[in-house]
Amino acid sequence: MTSSPKYLYLPVETAARELDAKLLLALYAANAGFDVTLASRALLNSQIHQHPPGIYLSHNFDKGRARILKILANLGHQLMAWDEEGLVWLNEDAYRTRRVNSDSVRRLHTIFAWGNQQAAILKSLSPAIVPIGNPRADLLSRQFRPLFADKAARLNDKYGDFILINSNFGWLNYALDHGCADEDIDTRLKRLADKSRHSLGYLQYRHRIFTAFCDLIPILSNRFKTRQIIIRPHPSESPKAWQAAIAGLDNVSVRYDSDLAPWLLAAGIIIHNGCTTAVETAMLERPVIAFEPETSPQFDSPQPHAVSTIATNADEVINAINSPAHTGINLGEMISGWGQKPSAPEIVNYMFEHYELNKTRPSRIAGQLQSRFRQLEKTVSRKHKKSSANPSYINQKFPPTNLEQIKSRAEAICQLANLKLPVITSSSDRIFSLEPV
Repeated sequence: MTSSPKYLYLPVETAARELDAKLLLALYAANAGFDVTLASRALLNSQIHQHPPGIYLSHNFDKGRARILKILANLGHQLMAWDEEGLVWLNEDAYRTRRVNSDSVRRLHTIFAWGNQQAAILKSLSPAIVPIGNPRADLLSRQFRPLFADKAARLNDKYGDFILINSNFGWLNYALDHGCADEDIDTRLKRLADKSRHSLGYLQYRHRIFTAFCDLIPILSNRFKTRQIIIRPHPSESPKAWQAAIAGLDNVSVRYDSDLAPWLLAAGIIIHNGCTTAVETAMLERPVIAFEPETSPQFDSPQPHAVSTIATNADEVINAINSPAHTGINLGEMISGWGQKPSAPEIVNYMFEHYELNKTRPSRIAGQLQSRFRQLEKTVSRKHKKSSANPSYINQKFPPTNLEQIKSRAEAICQLANLKLPVITSSSDRIFSLEPV
């Protein structure tokens, strides 16, 4: 414990992807003496000027973070970050173009890299690059898998030995569903390319892969009539395209909830194309198939391919389902410390040892004004359906979660990690405080 409070802010963009992992980090931090705020990123950022300065852990450092990081720095926060999508990427140039912004990076004290592969891409950047792993990986280790056992068992009771298709066509599906219906596909993809900073060639390639999946599903449905096939969309996707693709297929359904790991543990086999969940499945020591009807050195992510059984057509997918195999790849270069020690306590120790705030008063006044003006802008824009401030979008990314759910999850984690349960309170259904006991 410390004589003066140390504050830590853990914003969660997508609860399905991040909430459990950041709760794990929050519990280690509270045990180390931090006062922790764990919250929806959108809601936390809207009121951050009301909180005392502390360490703020950003979920990435792309162009979209530049403004809020400037505000946070002016408010006196010490800025650290990792990239939630830093485990899987196309190539160095694509990663830098899509995920790294110089204005965002220059405000960061530290970047926590998943492993040596990501650290090698980031090594020329100015802040400290620490290859340390990620709590999302911790949760998939044998130590923490019991957290998901009951739910995995319930999924098996409901769906049996099901086939899981994990989708990662988020930008594509969402844009096609929300675009102008009377435009041809190329026009809609061009419009998306301008908005997303993805190249048109990449989006056309991903659309062809998506179409191939839509063609594959009826074949699998017919071949495996006694097995359920579950399509689990990415949180950013619109499910409508998948629902249209499975119309009339009695043993195929689209399902989504906020817990990924139980689905990966319960599934008889997982099918994907270039999805981070392939690496997560490999961490869980489960078999995974990459359906690759075509390939592109320019547009394919190497990490999911490396941990998967490759199938290029429907017959090969069927054979791989009938004879599931494990690749047995060494994940150590992707994820530092994998299989040896959890990253969460290491990250907390680093934060504790490097805690140093900027208390310049004029900057904090500027930050207060900037934050309040940004809050006003978000209040106005939240009325627009396509705005990231729209309540329905925020609800999709981080559904309302009651305090008892968080406490129950925290108790289970503390038992497995041999931690003391901190005092946990909430100011809303997506803003939680953890205080040392």
